Amino acid sequence: MSTLHDFLWLLLACAWVCAGCVATSPDPTREARPGPVDARPDSTRSVPVDRDTTRRPSGDAGPVQALRAAYREGAYDAVVRSIRSRRRDDSLHSSVSQALHVLLGRAEQARGRHAAAIDALNTARRIAEGEGRATTAIDRALGDSHAALYRWPEAASAFERVLGARPDDRAARQALAEVYRRAQRWSKARAQYA
Repeated sequence: MSTLHDFLWLLLACAWVCAGCVATSPDPTREARPGPVDARPDSTRSVPVDRDTTRRPSGDAGPVQALRAAYREGAYDAVVRSIRSRRRDDSLHSSVSQALHVLLGRAEQARGRHAAAIDALNTARRIAEGEGRATTAIDRALGDSHAALYRWPEAASAFERVLGARPDDRAARQALAEVYRRAQRWSKARAQYA
């Protein structure tokens, strides 16, 4: 008998909840009207504008976007083949060339080919420095590849460059501490952990 009693109480509670949801929901037949607008000459009236904020590739950026999509899907071999065949094209804009080299480096990292990744990322870094662009993300990737190859001084140098640009970057500080720890530079590792 108590089971039936509990069931009836549960049913009653659900009915109350549903009634409350219906009572507090907005009326779909009522049209939403904006508040009164002040028509004085010194007031500004907001006008809703539908802006197209879709990023569209320009020039050679279309293939870069397609390669990024392939990279996100895990088609690293196809990305590397495509970029290596395209990379010899001297007519590429420097920003596109930099993006392709960074993508190539990331794809090589994902394939476990860190030496090839370092070559591509160093090329991307040279292009970015020549154009006056930030190299923080490239330096972070370089640090990861150097660390994967047990090249502790080069990895430390890359992560120090990241921290030089972004001193509050905890992930880079943690990576630098780990590099120092693996290189058995205990005092420097301890200083990064502190």
